[in-house]
Amino acid sequence: MIRVILLAALLGTAGLSLVLSRAPWFRQPGLAARLRPHTPGLTERRPRVLGARSFGDALGPAAEHLGGLAARAVGISEDVSRRLERLHRTISPVQFRVDQLRHASLALLLATAICAVAAPPPGLVGFVVLVAPLLSLLIDEQRLSSASSDWKRDLATELPIVEEQLAMLLDAGWSLGGALGHVSERTSGPSARDIDRVLLSVRRGNSYREALTQWKVIADVPAVDRLTSILVLADQGADLGRLVADEAQFGREERHRELLAAVERKGQQVWIPVTVAALVPGCMLLALPFIRALSFFSS
Repeated sequence: MIRVILLAALLGTAGLSLVLSRAPWFRQPGLAARLRPHTPGLTERRPRVLGARSFGDALGPAAEHLGGLAARAVGISEDVSRRLERLHRTISPVQFRVDQLRHASLALLLATAICAVAAPPPGLVGFVVLVAPLLSLLIDEQRLSSASSDWKRDLATELPIVEEQLAMLLDAGWSLGGALGHVSERTSGPSARDIDRVLLSVRRGNSYREALTQWKVIADVPAVDRLTSILVLADQGADLGRLVADEAQFGREERHRELLAAVERKGQQVWIPVTVAALVPGCMLLALPFIRALSFFSS
């Protein structure tokens, strides 16, 4: 018991040190470190002690490899960087994998502590110690994938409304950039944030075709693919207002068909418990004469 307490105290101290090293009030940089970014010609020195940043840099490749294995284990083939960029997350893929590995390490420590206190059979100890970190990795991966799927669904749902606004503005004589900027200011959903990223890419020097193509690749939504294929025709003098209005009408019809299909599936699911409730008593009634016949022939 004393060994378990000492081990837990040692691991808790190491974890607490890593957590506190991220807090700015706990680790204040010196005067030279604060002046170094404003002094040309000086290179940044690496930290001498082990901190959260150096810990993450050291485990970055291993975390990326383990995270990729966990993603492929649950059938997720999409790159984590694209999912993070789709959700407008500010963290890098390496930082996400490091956080994922940190959660798995905490799950492993918790499972080890529980097994040390409860003292289960050795087979159960091995199972719990192996499953706990793996389950933590899969939970983080599934959470990110679910958030990405929800974002894509919300984007496809609200896109017909955005397309109708774009069509009205373009028919009124607005330019493509002005119409996109006006729509992004008046809305607050996933499409507004994606349009803001498109406009930011244009302000950085890219063309509308490049920015819209990047949006199509990141979003991975068929409705966005069709809309961007229309908007890239702005430099060819096409009637964008009419084309975008037709796309909005097609998008509404597509959403209507999906809603009817979902209602139909729910209506079919209602009959599943009714069918099971009717089959179980029927099977029991059929089993009685069958058992009676078997007992008769056996006697």
